[in-house]
Amino acid sequence: MEAQQTGFPASPDKIGRIVDAFKLPSDVPTGNAMKVAAAMSQDYVRAVDPDNKKWRPGNPRWDKVQERVTHDMEPAVSEMLEQIRREFRNTMILAYMNVLTDADADEVLAFMKTDEGKRFLDFENRLDMALLGAMSELEKAMSGKAAMPAL
Repeated sequence: MEAQQTGFPASPDKIGRIVDAFKLPSDVPTGNAMKVAAAMSQDYVRAVDPDNKKWRPGNPRWDKVQERVTHDMEPAVSEMLEQIRREFRNTMILAYMNVLTDADADEVLAFMKTDEGKRFLDFENRLDMALLGAMSELEKAMSGKAAMPAL
């Protein structure tokens, strides 16, 4: 599908409908905000008593303090993730507007309504989730919290 100069660029509304058909990472109901808050809270909890060599995971008070810090951080992290999602969506719309005409967008939207288009979207969204899972495992391995996945 080549973008022609006529009808260029596609309308933000049409492109928005295309972008919205794909699941963005924050659209997946996996408790992302709580996971991010829990990961971030480690550093904040460590900062409570940085000179105390006994202040680390395993300390009898550590889990309770980290739970409280994570709980307190979750609303702010949730808002931060929502803002990132909105900015990512807007960036995708602008990028697609640079390459799609209104006619191209109409073709894509029509395709997405077909059985084949619905199967494609389902397949693409599953691939994206697999990729996110792989990236998460790689991040854990690189931080030393897990072994590198092997084939």
